Amino acid sequence: GPGVGTKDAGVLAGVGGKFIFANAGIEGDSICFDIHLQSEFGIYATVEAWIKAGFINGELGSVYEIEHLQTTLPWAGSPWYVPEGCNDSNPEDPTDVVAGEGVVVVDSNLSGLPNQWDKVEGFVPGENTWVLSTGDIKDVVGTPSYFASTNLGQPGNDELSDLSGHDTNDAVTYSTTIIPSGDTLHVRYVFASEEYPEFVGSSYNDVMAVFVSGENCATVPGTNTPVAINTINQLTNPQYYVDNQYGASGYGTSMDGLTVPLTCSVPVTPGVPVTVKISIADASDPIFDSAIALLDGGIWSD
Repeated sequence: GPGVGTKDAGVLAGVGGKFIFANAGIEGDSICFDIHLQSEFGIYATVEAWIKAGFINGELGSVYEIEHLQTTLPWAGSPWYVPEGCNDSNPEDPTDVVAGEGVVVVDSNLSGLPNQWDKVEGFVPGENTWVLSTGDIKDVVGTPSYFASTNLGQPGNDELSDLSGHDTNDAVTYSTTIIPSGDTLHVRYVFASEEYPEFVGSSYNDVMAVFVSGENCATVPGTNTPVAINTINQLTNPQYYVDNQYGASGYGTSMDGLTVPLTCSVPVTPGVPVTVKISIADASDPIFDSAIALLDGGIWSD
């Protein structure tokens, strides 16, 4: 570029450019990594001055990027996330897996906090599930050595309080309106809790429900008794109970106890919309989390 001066003093100006074919980087945490690759182009101006006279001997130089002449071009497909999909800010549409054969989903919604609901793999052997929790959903995954207990400060549910016999807290509900093609509607689920086994028989009777057109069908098989801590456990109806204190084979949850997969079946009219409301809450206190796992395709009709 142009300049003026001597070997003792002067100023020089110029224009330059940069080209970086591949600039790679990795960001993230122990759960999700962002791997990105990009090319960079830019034009910049330089100014350099020097003076050497007597006791003064110095140089000064600066580079000025020209803002509108800088660009970055990501490589095709960049960024890549490991594991795939870990950057999703919202869980998948639950109707993609909760609704099985013989039903058409009209609408669905969640009543509770977003972190009380998500897709969980390995909760029960050989099944993918959607889980509702009275605490943070991430705490239900893992081994029984982990203590799942979060006070979310959320209200309870009057219907669940009636079923439990005690006031409830941190309630969460998944509701969906569907159109069945068959005359029988089925819902398949697992009830799990950290209240097991220590608080069996106490007022900490965490409870769940599956309301179909307002009637609860989540009952102990062959009875009208709602599924709860005090109705299925190591002492009462133990044939439906799984002790997970030390890690039952195939179960990937921190909950110390849970039911075997249970199915409730309700007569419906083919082609007539029906509302299914699946709810769970803590009873008597807002801690020691409980959860419902809905099995893949777990709402269907035939």
